[in-house]
Amino acid sequence: MQQRRVSEEVFRYVKLYPETRLPDILKTAVPVYNENLLIHGNHILANHIPIIKQGLAIGAISILRDKTEVTRLAETLTGTRCMVDTLRVFNHEFKNKLHVILGYIEIGETEKVRDLILHNSLVSSDAVSEVTSKIMVPGIAALLIGKLIRASELGIHLLLKPDCNCKEEPMNLPMEAYITILGNLIENAIEELNHQKLPVKEIEVGIYIWDTGSILSVDDTGRGIPGDILDRIFQCGFSTKGENRGSGMYLIKEIVDRYHGEIEIDTEDQVGTSFTVTFS
Repeated sequence: MQQRRVSEEVFRYVKLYPETRLPDILKTAVPVYNENLLIHGNHILANHIPIIKQGLAIGAISILRDKTEVTRLAETLTGTRCMVDTLRVFNHEFKNKLHVILGYIEIGETEKVRDLILHNSLVSSDAVSEVTSKIMVPGIAALLIGKLIRASELGIHLLLKPDCNCKEEPMNLPMEAYITILGNLIENAIEELNHQKLPVKEIEVGIYIWDTGSILSVDDTGRGIPGDILDRIFQCGFSTKGENRGSGMYLIKEIVDRYHGEIEIDTEDQVGTSFTVTFS
């Protein structure tokens, strides 16, 4: 009788908050701590704890903590960090241009100095304007501008898909989750293209974020991912780039699993690779 009453209480609770999965906790009797949930548009940090009596789970309890304010603060700090990183890249590229100009002046090639100033820029104003017009979240926009500059410096063309759409509010996930996914996928693509002699070095990024879902995609024109490596890319510590690497894809998979998303990989030898991450 007592077990039935407990089950009825859990059932009523789950009808209100199905995300807490209390019936699973009741069945397994295994606690879950610090789980990230999205309940009625609010980011919640939850602990689910079974109530054990004489070795049997007779109930379960969820402790929910509102992460909204903490998330907003984290997003602000993350956005600021991305802005600082972007400024660092601007500064590095600007110094490179100045060194080239100084070299031309030293050897008396003033006409080349003139051409460099008139026809070169860190990143075209059109590319920056496209990012800021389509990506309304400052932290994500800063990340993309920084990657645009880095890619341009390496002779890689990085562009946004024409129909990208990302408004500042509301977003389906915390901003740092998007930055981790996009930052690692784009950086992996840049590293792949930078170390290869390829006729076309291009990365295309798709960002579609709305209040109930999101789709992120990064396509490159690299060599593709071999099958034996493809099965291992999400393992923590696995990398083909040397020691102390291999955390980026693992972090992406962790975020995808935490927020019940999906990741799809389409790769073809000597043609390129496409990553698509979906949350709904």
